[in-house]
Amino acid sequence: MNNIIEEKDLMLSFVCERGSYIGITGFAYSEYPIKGKEKIIGIMKHFQRLNLISECSANAYKVSYLLHIEASELLSKGGFKAQEELLQANIEKLLLEIEDLKPSLPHKAETITSIAAGIATAAGLLFGK
Repeated sequence: MNNIIEEKDLMLSFVCERGSYIGITGFAYSEYPIKGKEKIIGIMKHFQRLNLISECSANAYKVSYLLHIEASELLSKGGFKAQEELLQANIEKLLLEIEDLKPSLPHKAETITSIAAGIATAAGLLFGK
């Protein structure tokens, strides 16, 4: 699995376990489950863009945030790893469906093959295959 996915899932678990829906909470960088101030801030800002948290602010000592229920929902559904696995499964299913279409549409076989190759290339970039 992608290392950033693992780190985002660790951070998601942390913010859900330690955060609050009703008040801003802040934690020192050393308390977060991953190391590196820039990486922690980057992931927290990413969470804010995804509406998992708000009021995200960082200073020299800590990062503060307000937890949203969307973060807990994502965690309960398996987090970022589950999202990646679902996307991969959907791409693989789409590739199989495209292969099934080829015999029924011989005049479009070249186009279908080109689309399938593009999807396979994108899947390789996303999932390292």
